[in-house]
Amino acid sequence: MMKKYPNDKIMIAAIFLIILMILTPNANAYRYLSAINQPRVFSECSTKTMEISGKKIEFKQLSTVTYHANGVIDASISITVENTSEIFPRILINEKPSELKNIPGLIPRFQIIQIDENTSELIPRIQINYSKTISPEETQTSKVSNIQSKTMGGYPGPLQEVPWDGLFSVVAPGNYTYFIKYDHDNNYERYYKFQWNQQWEMEGLEKTHVHLAASDVNAWIAGTLTDEAMMGKIVGGGALATRILGAAAGTAIVFLMHSIPGLIIGIIVAAMAQIFAWLMELFGAPNRAQHLTDNLQLANDDGFIYYWGFTTARAWGLITNPPIFDIYGPNDMHVLLQHHRVEVLMIETREFYEALGAERDTSSPGRYSFDIPYITYLNPGFWGTTDADYGFGWW
Repeated sequence: MMKKYPNDKIMIAAIFLIILMILTPNANAYRYLSAINQPRVFSECSTKTMEISGKKIEFKQLSTVTYHANGVIDASISITVENTSEIFPRILINEKPSELKNIPGLIPRFQIIQIDENTSELIPRIQINYSKTISPEETQTSKVSNIQSKTMGGYPGPLQEVPWDGLFSVVAPGNYTYFIKYDHDNNYERYYKFQWNQQWEMEGLEKTHVHLAASDVNAWIAGTLTDEAMMGKIVGGGALATRILGAAAGTAIVFLMHSIPGLIIGIIVAAMAQIFAWLMELFGAPNRAQHLTDNLQLANDDGFIYYWGFTTARAWGLITNPPIFDIYGPNDMHVLLQHHRVEVLMIETREFYEALGAERDTSSPGRYSFDIPYITYLNPGFWGTTDADYGFGWW
């Protein structure tokens, strides 16, 4: 048997240390690279009370921002308006809150308040969600002006125009007479010609085109016109509000809820203003004015903003009046819906997209989702004739 000497132990230890020294930096480097490549996620909650149409409305905000290693930012924000008891009628349900919580879809759409052991009150929530993916290029200033300026490009002859969304757009960078910062509706030769200080809307094949007055754009960039005031001008001034609400909600709110339309629109405007302000913070507070200058403002100080993709993604309803009698099954529901006028609280989820003028062809526009509650009435026989068409009072 071979005898081991102390030197053998030293050799074995040295080999082990050498291997450890070789492997450890690589292992550390691997762990380090893995760590820096992991997305960083930040979330923030806040509450803000605003006075809208003489009523104090509370907005609860949850924002989440994910920073990826390649510079891409995924941003999402959710705003919930919960204290709507002054907007919508009280809905008393002869059910325990614990039983109501088992109904699919109820919790996200309602606050549930226990009145007594067997009675609950439902208060609809208004929910506004927004999401956007921001590329590294968008977080840099001078997105447009870095590409072209008044001293670059241009050509002799008339302005060029191309069809876009069923209308005609002038093409950047324009001719020697007119500088076109980005492609936009031809308000030089076709639409509201040279009316830089007039706000107007046009409907294309898919998009709502909103032209912003030069005085408003300048004031918005300077900060003398608030985000809420500007969003009020954009949303509250024409057909855009109707398209956001949708035909069913818009009709019900205007004709059945009477004094509510201004308040609903005011809530939408306030939420969109908060979302815009939050989005600008992601670009960096010092770059806010620069971002608007680069992506919205044109050479004549006016600007464009576009909205499209209006659709009802989901609809959820609750019969609130009658019951004239107790409902125990599909047959009772059949009789109720066939022979009685029914009051229904609907919650309709409307979705649409938004882009500032220079970003109208972007592959990652801002995406809105609104849960809009409203009261409507359905006449007898509206839902067809078979029991299979109906649920059990909830659907």
